[in-house]
Amino acid sequence: MDGVMPDPMPDTVVVGAGLAGLVAANRLADDGLTVVVLDTRGRAGGRARTSLLGGHLFNQGPHALYTGGAAIAGLQALGIHPDGEPPALDGACALDAERIHLLPAGPGSLTRTSLLGLLGKAGVARLLSRLPRLDPAPLDGISVSAWLDSVSGRPAVKNLVSALIRLATYSDSPEMLSAGAAVRQLKLALGDGVLYLHGGWQQLVDALVERARQLGVRFLFDETATTVIGTRPELTVRTTRSDLATRSVIIAAGGPGTAERLTGAGGLWSLPPVRPSGCRCWTWPWTGCRSAGSCSASTSPSTSRYTVRRPASHPTGLRQPASPDTSTTTRRPRPMRTAPTWSVWQRSQVCTGPHVSTSGTCIP
Repeated sequence: MDGVMPDPMPDTVVVGAGLAGLVAANRLADDGLTVVVLDTRGRAGGRARTSLLGGHLFNQGPHALYTGGAAIAGLQALGIHPDGEPPALDGACALDAERIHLLPAGPGSLTRTSLLGLLGKAGVARLLSRLPRLDPAPLDGISVSAWLDSVSGRPAVKNLVSALIRLATYSDSPEMLSAGAAVRQLKLALGDGVLYLHGGWQQLVDALVERARQLGVRFLFDETATTVIGTRPELTVRTTRSDLATRSVIIAAGGPGTAERLTGAGGLWSLPPVRPSGCRCWTWPWTGCRSAGSCSASTSPSTSRYTVRRPASHPTGLRQPASPDTSTTTRRPRPMRTAPTWSVWQRSQVCTGPHVSTSGTCIP
C-alpha cells in the first residue's frame, strides 16, 4: 500500500516522483522488477504538476510538449498518448520599442510584418530556410550569442531569432545556452510543433502514476531521502523517517548535485568551458569573460530585444505570459516563469592559448 514501508525488499528504489522518476518506475516494472518510489512532497509530479487556482489551471513547469521530441515518443511507447492541441499562431504579435507588430510566423506574415525592414526580412528568410539542413553538432560548444553574431550583423534579425529561441527553449541565457541545443529545439518548434495539453501536464503525471500502480509500483510520499549507503546489491536509502533496504537505486530528483549529496560520489557535476559572445576566451559559465593572457574582455551585448506575446484577452488581472503559451483549448492564462537551462558543452579548445585554468582565465 502507498505510504507503508514495503516488505519484502524491493529490487529498485526510485528517488523522485517527477516525470523522470515515473517513467523509470514504469519501465522497470515492465521488466518485472519490484519498485518503490519516494518523494519529499505529498503527491507525484514534481515540476510537471498542474494546480487549479481561482478557476485557472497553472502548469508549474513545462507548458508545451514537442510532438517531434523524445518525451512524447517515450510516453507513447508506454501506451500513454497525450491529449492536446497545437497553439493558434494567427494574430501572434511581437512587441518592439512599445510598438506591436505582426509576428513573422510564416512566409506570408514575414512579408506583411512591420517589425523588419526589407533587408531584415531577407536575412530572417535566409536563416530560417537553412535551419532544417543546419547541423547543430558543430555548434554545441558555442553560445547562442556568439552564433548569432556570426550569422547576421543586423540587430533586428538577431533580436527576432533570439526571441524565437527563448520561446522554443524557455531559456533567457544566450551567453550560456549552447547554440547546438538551441538549434535542435528551434528545429522541433518550427518543424513538428508543440501540443498544449488539455488539463495541463497533470494528465501525464496522472497517467504514469495510474499505470505504475497497476504494475505494482508502490509510492511513499512525504518521505525525504537523506543518504544512500552500502554497495550494490545491498543498499539502504535512509530517509527522514526510516531506512529502506533495496538492491539498486535510481536518483531522479534534482540534478547531479543531488546525486552527489545523497551518494557521496564526486565528479558528477562539472561544466566544461564555453566561449561567451564577443570573447575569444573559453571560460567557465559562472566567471564570465576575463581579460587574461591572450583573451580580451568583451563589451556588454545590446539589451534591446523583442518580446513575443499574444494580444491580451483575459480580464483576470493576471500578467500575460511573455510567450504564446495560453492553452488553445481552455483559454486559461498561464503565469510567466523563467527556467534556467544548463546545456552540455562538449568543446574544450580555448582562445589562442592551449589551456584554460579552473578560474576561467586563459593561460597563453
